[in-house]
Amino acid sequence: MNNGWPQSGSTDRALASQLKYLETTKREVRLSLDKAKAGGKRKPKGGKNAAPVAETPMESCIVAIGTTFPESHMQIIQILSAQEWDADGVI
Repeated sequence: MNNGWPQSGSTDRALASQLKYLETTKREVRLSLDKAKAGGKRKPKGGKNAAPVAETPMESCIVAIGTTFPESHMQIIQILSAQEWDADGVI
């Protein structure tokens, strides 16, 4: 009860930049996936009374990778490559 707030160390700007890049990339992938599930910007014909379109499950996601990256992006790729992955994410 009397401990107070924890003290933090100095901020590592490189790690903060890498985290921001990962969060932005994750957001873009999720938005693209949602857009693909919705069929793009097109609205179903028939307006409000249109029959719902059956959702097809997404089984995979293709990520295009370039041949060169900034150094900070290479560090992120190396960190992610070193992780053990399963169907639900990182082990």
